[in-house]
Amino acid sequence: MASEIDVDYVRQILAPVVSIGLVVSVVVRNWSLFEWKEIDMKKIVNVQEVEGEGLLKLIGEKVLILCANYFYSGTLEGVNDECVLLGDDAAIVYETGEWKASTWKDAQPLGGPHYVMKSAIESFRKGK
Repeated sequence: MASEIDVDYVRQILAPVVSIGLVVSVVVRNWSLFEWKEIDMKKIVNVQEVEGEGLLKLIGEKVLILCANYFYSGTLEGVNDECVLLGDDAAIVYETGEWKASTWKDAQPLGGPHYVMKSAIESFRKGK
């Protein structure tokens, strides 16, 4: 005859393993120590593709591009698969100041057109 298993002790040992995201399933006499429930999820099922949305919609406009390390401002002149092109008015924004203000508090010109890698962009919006 198999020895009895202290279920609470096993749960205590496995709890840290389960809490870090590993899926653990221990079966003892056809029952599981940890049971996973199926949770209902709401999903959008109607998808509509819209032409000229995102960065393409802003070509020719002043934009603010927010990256992990720096914010860039300028007229968006080009977009391709790898990068975006800011025009002659390209600047690095060191301090935005009030978002409602008409100009950035501290924006330093970059001295001409400037390319920003799309992989570095976290978000973007119309600029000032």
